Amino acid sequence: LHLVQRPAPFQSLMTPPQRAPGLPALRRRALRPTSLLSATALCLSVAVCLKGLADAFTLPAQAPSDGRRAALASAAAAALGGAALAPAAWAGSKLEQIVASEKALEKLRADPCWERVDCEGDDIRRVAGTVGTVSPLFRIKEALIELYSDDPPNLPELEDVLVHISQMDFLAYSTIFAMNGGPDNFKKYHGQTSDALDVCLKDFHILAKAAKTG
Repeated sequence: LHLVQRPAPFQSLMTPPQRAPGLPALRRRALRPTSLLSATALCLSVAVCLKGLADAFTLPAQAPSDGRRAALASAAAAALGGAALAPAAWAGSKLEQIVASEKALEKLRADPCWERVDCEGDDIRRVAGTVGTVSPLFRIKEALIELYSDDPPNLPELEDVLVHISQMDFLAYSTIFAMNGGPDNFKKYHGQTSDALDVCLKDFHILAKAAKTG
């Protein structure tokens, strides 16, 4: 009898490679389902972002209508030069603006909020011309420069007048946050704002008198 030697069994291609001597064995780690979900969500997020960017930088297929073109032009003009396009609040003469500023300060002083100790900081700043453009004190420096150009006597220093207005504005702004420090802290800044208003009134009594005679 002749014995036939059977061939060695076929080695699968999926058999892991043998590790080199001296190297630690590598452990296979199965990919968790949560990792697959996170990777899928990340891919979807990137795809959505890329789609949004493509839409943002894609020009419309048709030209905008006249109404839409006008609206876009108006919005662009406001964004680029809104401050320059805003008209000046005071339409009268510069000297009349100074007289009107005195009256605005007197009206603020007559407000009963000073006795109640509950004046709003932004209301004071609105009269000072630093919030909004409705007060005659808005851009008052230009009017004062015209008054001082004639060099009238017995006027307070121009720089001092501007500093006094800024000081009243700063203290009024401080009252907005002073309540966080308690009622006593608010009363402190409220009283200092009242004193600053009196200083401004003193300045504008003199300035208005000079403007009326000028």
